[in-house]
Amino acid sequence: MEPAVTDFAGDVQNDHPSIDKESVRKNKFRLKSRDFQLRVKVFQARQLDGSNLYPVCRVRVVGHTRQTKICKGTNEPQFNEVFFFNFNMHEAEMYDEIIEFEVCNSRALRADVIIGTFKVDLGFIYAQVKHSIIRKWLLLANDDDRTASAKGYLKVSINILGSGDEAPVSKIQMKFCLLELRLY
Repeated sequence: MEPAVTDFAGDVQNDHPSIDKESVRKNKFRLKSRDFQLRVKVFQARQLDGSNLYPVCRVRVVGHTRQTKICKGTNEPQFNEVFFFNFNMHEAEMYDEIIEFEVCNSRALRADVIIGTFKVDLGFIYAQVKHSIIRKWLLLANDDDRTASAKGYLKVSINILGSGDEAPVSKIQMKFCLLELRLY
């Protein structure tokens, strides 16, 4: 049997028509998919466009949607809610998946008028240190007109944990734990 010939790109040229290179690549990705958990904490929003709002924040990712409770009569709501999303995929597929934060006014003439949105792919978050973004302010913008001014800001923490990963601890949590130890 003759050895396989390699082309300049490093791919093996296949003389056997029964083996499809594309199906081999897809099978490699299927074999390497892993379970992940996405943890999202929505802290608060500030300077939301409008007055006497009833804001709610929706988080959409990998075909799932979660929403915070409605905060009544404010443009600076304190949400303080945590959402968990479980999914199974290859690390490379995270760059194709988008996480979307959408802040709406739930009490308007039209139900759920969008105040502003923020979108980022999961791959960006996974590429960060410890696969996390901790206590960061997101700029909410008009999805239809990106050149328009800011519609507000949303403070969130986002963690992507694979099997065996530990969730990162923020400096504020560490100080609180040390303070508790001193009290005892």
